[in-house]
Amino acid sequence: RLYDAPNDMDTYVSGLVVPGRRPESRLHLDIDTKHFDLGFLNFFTKGIIEEMTGRVTGKAFVGGPLGKIDLSGNLHLDTLSLYIPYTGVRYHLDNAWEDSVMLRPGHILVKNAQIMDEKGRPDIYTHFGYLQGHLQHNSFKDLTYDFHMDTQRLLVYDMKNFDDQPFYGTLYSTGNIHLFGAAGRVQVDAAIKPESNSSLTYSVASPSGITNSDFITYVDHSPATSTDAASTEGRASTLEDLSKLTTDIRVHLDMDMTPDMRLRLIMDERTDDRLEVGGEGRLLANFYNKGSFNLYGTYL
Repeated sequence: RLYDAPNDMDTYVSGLVVPGRRPESRLHLDIDTKHFDLGFLNFFTKGIIEEMTGRVTGKAFVGGPLGKIDLSGNLHLDTLSLYIPYTGVRYHLDNAWEDSVMLRPGHILVKNAQIMDEKGRPDIYTHFGYLQGHLQHNSFKDLTYDFHMDTQRLLVYDMKNFDDQPFYGTLYSTGNIHLFGAAGRVQVDAAIKPESNSSLTYSVASPSGITNSDFITYVDHSPATSTDAASTEGRASTLEDLSKLTTDIRVHLDMDMTPDMRLRLIMDERTDDRLEVGGEGRLLANFYNKGSFNLYGTYL
């Protein structure tokens, strides 16, 4: 029995352990737990999810040949807090649905868990999202993940400065987000509407750098002329820094833009000259940390 009175944690473990390197060496444990600490998961999610804290209640089985241990059972998430380093956002969850985490051989399944950003509370219907998906593993090695989230004005990106990226900003989202990948690989596909207090800031080397690149297309609205939107490779030094990261990061955004979101272009970082615009339209943004930042669409 494991008992932690200050945290109201009580866990009973029964079963069999056969040590050694023989074929019959194995683990067979039945676990019945209340408010079990999830901090140990940080070891397995390093680089994907960080600073995870939380507790679960339920019954689980841990067993298999040594070196090929697996899990099964159903658990209830009592509390959960975690930080996603690539987006700068911390989420929390309080008192999820019953059996919100299902343990199956090779899989950890999450179903309809309501997560909230730091402004979210259970008694308000905003700043939250419903998360479902799974972590797949091979005896807790070769981890992959695939999650879908429906959001309601949820904070999904919050960076305060460039930090080796060609952009930064704050994005509150209503829409659908698909997050998937593995160790060393992160991909985000999202179809969203940015909400109020959202902004994106992009910096270029100089005003002439904007004019000479394809990031902005200046349009003459007379009937005789028309142009297409295009893309940019961004600042070379920024992308060179990002390309040194071992993790591949790809982001694809389909944004239904409204005047609630502000787009800021830094013309000269030394003088903080900037162009700020707001409007409506559909913008597609693609980012690869070892390649380019591309922005397409009509924004009026």
